[in-house]
Amino acid sequence: GRGIGEKLAAVTLAEATHNITDLRLIYLAVYAVNERAYALYKKLGFQEVGRIPEFILHDGQYVDEIMMIKKV
Repeated sequence: GRGIGEKLAAVTLAEATHNITDLRLIYLAVYAVNERAYALYKKLGFQEVGRIPEFILHDGQYVDEIMMIKKV
């Protein structure tokens, strides 16, 4: 809750776009139960492009995996 994850993600995105020639798209996946991470990625400009229903067992319950992309 102190913004460390946001700063780390922003620096990672900046480094990737600066150092990888012809980078056009960044992909990530997040579990649906990780609402804070999902909100952060949305804030950073990622958009949801798909889900895999009941992808993984988490705390005794199957949860979706959310696929997200950001065009750079």
